Amino acid sequence: MVYTKIIMKKKLVLILGAGATYSDVANKSKYIAPPLDKHFFSICKIHYSRYTDQIQQYMQKYYHRNIYDQKYDSLEGVMATIYTDLFDIRLKNYSSDIFVELIKLFNKRLSSSTNSIKINHQRHLYRLLVKYFEHGYQPENITFITFNQDIQIERVLDILQQKERWKNLEMFSFPRCYGLDMAGLETTNPPGKLERFDQPDDLPAKIKIFKLHGSLNWLSPSSTDKYSLEQFFQTDRKLRITTRKKINPELRYNDTKNPYSLPIILPPVNNKSAIMHNQLKIIWEKAEQKLKNANEIVFWGYSLPDLDFESKNLFQRNLIGNSNISDISLIDPNSHVSSKYIESLDLDNVKYYKNVISFINNHFV
Repeated sequence: MVYTKIIMKKKLVLILGAGATYSDVANKSKYIAPPLDKHFFSICKIHYSRYTDQIQQYMQKYYHRNIYDQKYDSLEGVMATIYTDLFDIRLKNYSSDIFVELIKLFNKRLSSSTNSIKINHQRHLYRLLVKYFEHGYQPENITFITFNQDIQIERVLDILQQKERWKNLEMFSFPRCYGLDMAGLETTNPPGKLERFDQPDDLPAKIKIFKLHGSLNWLSPSSTDKYSLEQFFQTDRKLRITTRKKINPELRYNDTKNPYSLPIILPPVNNKSAIMHNQLKIIWEKAEQKLKNANEIVFWGYSLPDLDFESKNLFQRNLIGNSNISDISLIDPNSHVSSKYIESLDLDNVKYYKNVISFINNHFV
């Protein structure tokens, strides 16, 4: 009997949050694992007290809160509070300085913790993608929508692309994978023998990675390393993508006028559209279209933050009442998250899995 592989034409959207990256190193010390919302500041204090103490002083002065206390130790909560203060004329100057310090702290913590994660066949995302390919899913029908600024998806796709078994899929094309306006960006290469992503000139990007909150490897040139809030929120600043596989949050350019780098990331706050880089607006529009046309949705490690209304609205507009979608799955170690999804997104057919291994073992039958 001749075996014929079934070609899956279902349009799959994988929506990844911080928990997806964290799942690969959950058994490691919380001090070296990638950051999550809870316990962010008490963990950062160990190595980055210069930053955390400044933030603590601000929050103690105006809100009488100790950010090292478990009750108030929330990255999203503190960031949303300080962000709101940016629009208060009495607090703007002080809160602007603290907000920039918070962004720098987040970049340092995220880059240092994810750079050390070795990408191989044991990584959960690697195993999940292999399972989809084995079941006939085509790369052009797979889309990532992620709120993560780390580059773990890119690193996994790059490794898979190099495997003889999957080379013919031509799944990964850097930096076309991001869906950005290529005319509006530049790519830069690291010196020497530092690991970098190849840039094939003629390979289309089949698998798209829409990074709604920006990326650690998206940067703008700056004349100073003490950038202002106005610089950070400039929506039309130049976008450069570094091909580095390990991110240096203090990347320097060989440019006498603009030797420093300024991250292009978006905090998980309300009214982010007012400060969103023009390139990010393009990505949000493309992500919305992918959600409208999706047949299968998988939420993995995304907590659906209460304070991130625009992200929640994005899903509500495109999932509620969408007859195209026949399969919605949620992967999260916290079972209580499922009720949040059911209530917020009006989902009555969501399938819950505690971890990605459970999903792989039970979903593909």
